[in-house]
Amino acid sequence: MNNEDQTTQDRIAASKAAYEARRMRVWTSYSDPAEFAEVKRAAKAAGLKPGEYLRAAERAYRQRRYMVPADIRQRLEALTTLLRNIATSLNQVARFTNTVQKKRGWLGKKPFDWREAEARVHELEREVKDFIRRPPEAGGP
Repeated sequence: MNNEDQTTQDRIAASKAAYEARRMRVWTSYSDPAEFAEVKRAAKAAGLKPGEYLRAAERAYRQRRYMVPADIRQRLEALTTLLRNIATSLNQVARFTNTVQKKRGWLGKKPFDWREAEARVHELEREVKDFIRRPPEAGGP
């Protein structure tokens, strides 16, 4: 091997060593084939490789968050959109009601507080978003 080849080999070895120094690995193995198959199914359902899935699950556990499957996430986002639409509709009804009350002299005689209803819908939307982001507090692991 000539000097140039040795220099190239040394650079490659140094590059590999630097790469390995940056990588932190945890190895896991399953003795139960059914358990491993379950992890593979869950990873596939999440659209991830098993290692990526386990890393995401670990991160979600540490951060006390849910790993929400894509189909459920889409349904929850649709629910949030519907709640927002309800709040917008309530706001429009409240404005109309206030206009009618002012024109007919109903001031001070509100049969229903539309602003409170709208605030409750906004509160419900916030609770749904919080529930999506974080699991409810449990008694422990």
